[in-house]
Order: sequence, then structure tokens, then C-alpha cells
Amino acid sequence: MADLVHQPLYELFFVLASLRARLEEYGRSLAALDRADAPALRGVDLYYRAASDVALLALRYDERAFDRAKLSWVAELGHGLGVPLLDPSRMAEGDRQAFYRAYLPTYDVRLEDRSSVADALRGLGDRIAGITPTGPRPPTPSRGPLGKLAPGHASPSARQALPLAEQARIARQMATARASTRAPTVPALGPYAARRRIATSPTPEIDVRFLRGGQWTLARLRALSVKGAYLVTGAPPRTDDEVHIAIGFRDHGALLRGTVYHVTTAADALTTGSSGFALRFPSDNSAGRRQLVELLTAARAAGVTIKPPPPRHAVRFPVCWPVQLGLGDTSIHGEALDVSSGGLFVAANPSTRIGIGDEVSLAIPLEQDEAVTMRARVARVLSQEAASARGVRSGYGLELTEVGDLDRRHWDGFLDRVRRRTERRIVVGASPARIDELAAALAAGGYAVTAGSDPSVLMQVADLDSRLPDAVVIEAGLAAQGPDHWLEQVFSARNVPCVTVRGDGRRTRCVVDRLLQVVA
Repeated sequence: MADLVHQPLYELFFVLASLRARLEEYGRSLAALDRADAPALRGVDLYYRAASDVALLALRYDERAFDRAKLSWVAELGHGLGVPLLDPSRMAEGDRQAFYRAYLPTYDVRLEDRSSVADALRGLGDRIAGITPTGPRPPTPSRGPLGKLAPGHASPSARQALPLAEQARIARQMATARASTRAPTVPALGPYAARRRIATSPTPEIDVRFLRGGQWTLARLRALSVKGAYLVTGAPPRTDDEVHIAIGFRDHGALLRGTVYHVTTAADALTTGSSGFALRFPSDNSAGRRQLVELLTAARAAGVTIKPPPPRHAVRFPVCWPVQLGLGDTSIHGEALDVSSGGLFVAANPSTRIGIGDEVSLAIPLEQDEAVTMRARVARVLSQEAASARGVRSGYGLELTEVGDLDRRHWDGFLDRVRRRTERRIVVGASPARIDELAAALAAGGYAVTAGSDPSVLMQVADLDSRLPDAVVIEAGLAAQGPDHWLEQVFSARNVPCVTVRGDGRRTRCVVDRLLQVVA
């Protein structure tokens, strides 16, 4: 122990999400850290928070022997396994102090000074069953002048050991390894049991959707091969983004991650007729690639060919906006799931009194105390049975037929705000009681939203994502942020606008709109 106290340490943290369900998986995948050919560990700590089911695995190395090559090895291992890595040496001094003194003590269970990763994970497994959150705990006494806040964490050599550009390069190199090492942790694709969904479809076709923010978004397929795909959507990701897509055909399904190399924006759609994006798949022999080959083989055997979707006069943008339909004495409340200058799709329980060809009235509250009333023709009715088979919501596809001049100006202004939002990526940090409300309000207006309740998970975006978010929203009630607002400082240091909010979801959206100049 005396040797440890006087040894300049370099400490790294792996963020282990969904720990209860994946404890055995983490034990297998992180065993490489204990191998003889791995950088020599000088101690392991494990911090676990039951409320968010997230753990921080602290790895301590002798800074005198921990050179760039060894740091790169650890970083590549994390990238390859899809495990985020935090490096406190890259934080400002105040942020680092707040991280160690205010944030780490909020974890319910702490196992310290373990000899190996396997020993730490076993110890946590023995204790995890009966855990009850206990709230903030007093800080652990310092391990001496060269403990966790040792000069090694602030030394210029440590901070420059692996520059941002180097980490970004490693992230790109390891994109293929992430896809092949394990299935990515993504939200469940309800019917991606696409197998079951497509099998019941009377006209077999290839179904596709992509992960936008934290939600699966339906898209239309324009091209597909083992090398890549082109998806038509009104809210494409950004060039160089890594995107998960789920593909289904009959009893076949494939989940893949690809890199976006081309984007057709809403402005381009004026000449091309559609907006969307193209992405490349990794060329390694991953499980997703094998699933895709099986799916394409089955589709070819069934005589299915991909026909480019017909060009549209206007791009459809994803929202979740309240709408009221009316026909005679029939009134239906629903939600618009996509909107365009020429129409919209309204999710609702279809009424037998409204059918294809009927003309209905629309009442839609907008923003800034605006509202529009329009008339539309029912161009499509998606029954509950058909919607369930496809894994979508039932409702009506509507084509606008009558819009007054003032209502048209208000509607076009609303669409322009939605278009601007779809081009932005927002990270939301909020307490468990508020996170759904804030994330839903931002996504309802068109933003792509990634949300979380654990600051350590949010920090990975600042540390590892090669494409930083456009803005970060921190709800004032987020637990364990500390008095110095160190989480905001971490993002602000990377020139990402960060705002703390206390109001409801609608006010939060207004704040973000002003921050990103969405409102003209």
C-alpha cells in the first residue's frame, strides 16, 4: 500500500450501463484488462448507483509507465466493446475536483482497491441483489498527496497523452469492431420482431427504420445491399454520424450500424423530390451482416425488388403534435406524426364514420398562441390491424385541400421551425421524474433527443462522440450535479451550448429554440 500512496497514478473510468442485466457480459468482455499482456493495473475501484443501474469502473495505472501506446490500447478496447471511457485528466481542475469530491460519493455502493477487474465485478455481483439507494455519502478520505487527485491528473504530459484528434481517430478505426463485437445497446424495436410483423403483411416488402435520438423512426428504402443503404426520410442524420438501422422481411431481421456519407437535405428535396441519407456498413463478418445476407437472399428468392419511392412535392418532418379532426358531428382527437406543406398523418383510432375520400376539418394549435384551421381529404386509412402488423400507429393520411392565407402563413412558419429543429441534436440530462416530459416535449417539435439521468453517461457524449451535440439541456433537479455545475462546464469547454432549465416541457422547447436561433 505504501508503494501505491507514493506512486503517481493515471486513472480512467469505464461507464457500465444496464449493469444488472449485463454483469456477466461485462465480466467476459472486460477480462482482457486483467491479461498479462495488458497494461499493468495498480488498483481497481467500482462505483454503482442502483437508481440508474450504472457503474463506473475505475482503472488505476502507474503514470510513469503508462505511455500513449498503453492509453491507446485501453481506449481501443473500450471503443471496440462499446463501453464509454472517461478520462479525468482532460477535465479542467475545478471540474475534476467536483467529479471526485461531489459526484463519485453519490454512488450507493463502492468497492475500492481491488486487485483486478474480475475481482471488482465479482464483489459487486455478491452485493448487488440487496442494494437500496442511500443517497449521497461523505467523500472517501484522500489516499495521501498522490491519491486520486494526484498531480498526475493535472500534469501537461497526462493531458496530452491522447489528444482529442487521436481519440476521434481511434473511434473511427474501431467503428467496425463495435458492430462486430456485440449487438449495440439500443432501444427495443417493438415489432422488430420485424420477423413477426412482416410475416403477416399481405404484400411482402422490406421494412426499414433507423434510430434517431432515442427513438426508432420509420423510413422508406431506396437502395439496399451488403455494402450499404439509402433511406428516404424528412429528418436525416448528419454526415459522418454512425446510425443504427433495423431491416425486416417476413421472418428475417437484421440490425446494423453504418456510417453516413451522404445527406440529401430538405432544401435539396426541392429538386430531387425526396430527402434522406446514404450509409456504409462495416465489411467485417459480423452477425448483423450475416443476417442482412440471409434477408436479401430471401427477398430475392421471393422476387422482391426495391422500387424507389415516388417523389413527393414536399418533405415530411417527424413531430408528435395535437390535432382535432372533424366530420359532421364526429370529432376525433389525435396526434400528427409527420407534417408537410401538403398534408400530414394523424395517429388516432379510426372511426367507421370517416373513410377514404371524405373531407374533414382540422384544428391544430401551433406555437406562440397561434392556431390554424384547415380542410383536408382522407387519402389513406391505416386500420389498427394493419398498423399492429407493421408496428406503427393507426390513423389517417390527409391531403390538405383548403387553407386560408393567414393559416397558410402560420402553417408554413411552423413547418420552417420544425425543419430547423430536425437538423439539431439535443442531449437532455434530467432527474428520472422529469426526463420523459422534457425529452418528449423537445422530440414533439422535431428535435433529435438523447436523454439520460446519470451525469457520467452524459459525459461520454462530450468525451467520445466524434460529432458533438448542438446543445445540452440540464434540468435543475438532476441529482448529484454538485454546486459548481461541473457538468455544464464540461460541455461548455467543448463549445457546446449548455442551458439549465426549471420550467415545463413547452418552456424548455422555447428556451432551446432561442438558444439555437430556431425562431426567426
